[in-house]
Amino acid sequence: MGRKKCVLILLALYVLSIDSFCQGKAEAPKPGVIVETNLAYWALSAISHSESNLLAIIPLYSQICLSDDLSLDASVVYIFNRNSKTANSGSMLLTEIGMSFHPFGNGLPGWTMGILPGILYSFDSNIVGLAISANAGYQWIIDERIVVGALIGGRYIYVGGTLALPDLAINVGWRFGEN
Repeated sequence: MGRKKCVLILLALYVLSIDSFCQGKAEAPKPGVIVETNLAYWALSAISHSESNLLAIIPLYSQICLSDDLSLDASVVYIFNRNSKTANSGSMLLTEIGMSFHPFGNGLPGWTMGILPGILYSFDSNIVGLAISANAGYQWIIDERIVVGALIGGRYIYVGGTLALPDLAINVGWRFGEN
């Protein structure tokens, strides 16, 4: 199965699981699911582009409200890099699933702190690695649907060696579920 098919199947399963959760959990204290993307990663992709190099980082995140102070978080980040001068290209998929704590019990809007363990897979070299990220920040829900958030944190990746990266998220997204 090709890379594109794998990525499309993973994204389809991700969206279907969110949709089924939204329909089945209307009785939760503050029901809702947030699906968002990171504008900082899109900006990094845009400024890293040149005639000979293409870097695309495509993030998709979600938070599923479990209670007023806890949410289940999942993320999928697809990374593609191509250099036409050296004929090198590669792509990776990072998937993470973890929990976020909302310290003031406001549910999805407000302060949030999360930890997400995950798996990294490199399609071109068939290498699997481990990752863990931690973040903290604040998110707003505007007009009960539009989500805007700012988070800082870090990510630790192990793929035959270790790599620690700072992480900045400027998220925008949409909240699904009942009002």
